[in-house]
Amino acid sequence: MTMDMHEVAATIIDEVGKRVGIDIRQIKIESVEGDGTVAATIGGSTAPVSGVGCLSSVAPSAGEVGWAIAPRRGTLQSSMMVIGTVGSPPFATLAIDAKAAGKAIATPAVLTLDGTGCMDNYRMWSADTPSRLACVSPGVYALFATAAPKAPGTVTLRLMVDGICVARHSEMTDPGEPVAVTAVWPLTLGDYVELSVSCDEKATALVPEMTRLTVQWLRGVLRP
Repeated sequence: MTMDMHEVAATIIDEVGKRVGIDIRQIKIESVEGDGTVAATIGGSTAPVSGVGCLSSVAPSAGEVGWAIAPRRGTLQSSMMVIGTVGSPPFATLAIDAKAAGKAIATPAVLTLDGTGCMDNYRMWSADTPSRLACVSPGVYALFATAAPKAPGTVTLRLMVDGICVARHSEMTDPGEPVAVTAVWPLTLGDYVELSVSCDEKATALVPEMTRLTVQWLRGVLRP
């Protein structure tokens, strides 16, 4: 497997850490406390660690990804120190296009940034390929989609990476009640995520603002 320059840098940092007896970990800052410490999730975990100190040159913000060091034999809470941040991780959530929602066909759904709550801070979506959210930083991502029919019936959701289904869920539901599917999947540059939605003959249309695809970076080598 070929590594890009960011993955090589991360490998070098890890090897140096082993030699000098420290751990260098990637973190996501969840909150900043009044005393200057932060609560952070470490290495893609879901349980925040509180009381993590920061170098005086670091001005952390909630939602940012960063690097932290700690002695290999120390406890994370008492000895970890944030040494730098690299901004917010890639994240995008888009709603299904109104015309596509009216068809509810089992092909990649056309997405749009229009609508409350839609966002794309790393430009993962392009009007040239409106059904796709493209990987902009290699790493492990959380993929999540919801769909809600306008009439009672069975809704089937498929999360697809590079055209291959990686997660599927089918459920009978009432009008306006969303069905969800989720997956955690590694992505590299050039990969893309799509959502396929299909309904039975009863629920032939979807509620646009309630039918969405979200791609959230969890951990890996974050590109600037």
